[in-house]
Amino acid sequence: MPSVKFRPFADDDFESLSDIYGRLWCDARREDEMRLFGAVAVATYLSISPHSVVAEHDGRAIGCALGRVAGEASPSQWRWHRNLLIKAARAFYPELSRRMHDQLLVDRRELDVAATYLQRDDDCTSAELNLLMVDPDAKGLGVGGRLFDLMRRELDAEGADGFFLMTDDECDFAFYDHKGLSRLASYESQTVPGAEGEGREVKLPGIYIYGQTFRQER
Repeated sequence: MPSVKFRPFADDDFESLSDIYGRLWCDARREDEMRLFGAVAVATYLSISPHSVVAEHDGRAIGCALGRVAGEASPSQWRWHRNLLIKAARAFYPELSRRMHDQLLVDRRELDVAATYLQRDDDCTSAELNLLMVDPDAKGLGVGGRLFDLMRRELDAEGADGFFLMTDDECDFAFYDHKGLSRLASYESQTVPGAEGEGREVKLPGIYIYGQTFRQER
């Protein structure tokens, strides 16, 4: 692995992480659309993630892991930032806002499924790994595995009995099999209406919930 430092998230990481998210998961027509989509998505995950680990190389964030333990307070400033971005897009870039709406349907569905799953009473619902991503240019260097291990260790240290995460057909979910997690639930792909005025449908990928308990590790 090249010279990579692992540390908590800092506000200066936001732009780099937004760029990574947009390049990974935004079917962009324009670069500004990719950046906005990434910024809204990352702000959303930061708003529900008190715990963070960032991988830094040459002074730039190249990946992150974000998580939370059940019952923890969330960083409200990122919820405000997300809402501000969405309002600005609606006011000044209505066409882009409609396309962004469709792009974010995947994230919205996963967040809804996660919220429902959190209502279960089992060890895995005591914490959640909300986001794990690595810059495509840094893939294959072990950065993702290190981020995952550090966040898992942090959630364990916070007293969680276990954790779960959401992934889908568009991600390398075999990574979690390799890490020893169990697949806890699956949800088939869906087709839903797109943004108002678009006159088209959006196909959402299948969702998988993976989890692991810490009980046997203590």
